[in-house]
Amino acid sequence: MTPFIIIFALVCCVLSLGLKYRFVWMWYAGWALLYLFAAYFGSLFFSAIYFSETYRGVAFSSVYFLGGFVLWVPAAIWWSRNRAIFGRPVKK
Repeated sequence: MTPFIIIFALVCCVLSLGLKYRFVWMWYAGWALLYLFAAYFGSLFFSAIYFSETYRGVAFSSVYFLGGFVLWVPAAIWWSRNRAIFGRPVKK
């Protein structure tokens, strides 16, 4: 468990530096993270649909899917529109 916590902390430090100084690679890493987020929510949604036994279970999994969709779409739109701010020198 300890190595995973250390690796997670290192990844968070690298990503925070990338966001702070707005390196170009951070824009691409952000897309990768958004796609991983979408894949995670999509897999949970489809497994919830598959294992649901009632219409109520299907409705709750659909609400779960819509919640992930509501979070992901604005983030993806913002990320795609702000490509120009990555790669420029940061004003201090």
